[in-house]
Amino acid sequence: MNLVTKWCKGCGKIMRDVQPNKRFCEKCLHDKNLRYAQISYLRQKVRKEEKEREERITSLPRRPHSIAWCVREAEKRHMSYGRFVGLGLDKEVQA
Repeated sequence: MNLVTKWCKGCGKIMRDVQPNKRFCEKCLHDKNLRYAQISYLRQKVRKEEKEREERITSLPRRPHSIAWCVREAEKRHMSYGRFVGLGLDKEVQA
């Protein structure tokens, strides 16, 4: 077993009798892992908030347009007013 004495790249503390590939002392490793865990938690929190926001937006109440507007739009799409309303195209999402 080839053990060496090295300097920690994080804090500069001397590490005695460690493997040659070790770069950070235990305290610096703990701090580094804690930072990554915090970043991961914040990313997860942001994703959850975005998902909840999208769900709120899609579940907003829908408000019907005026009948005159519906008739014009139905004629543009070459369909009857009844079919246009039946398909739910007469409603818009309130923002």
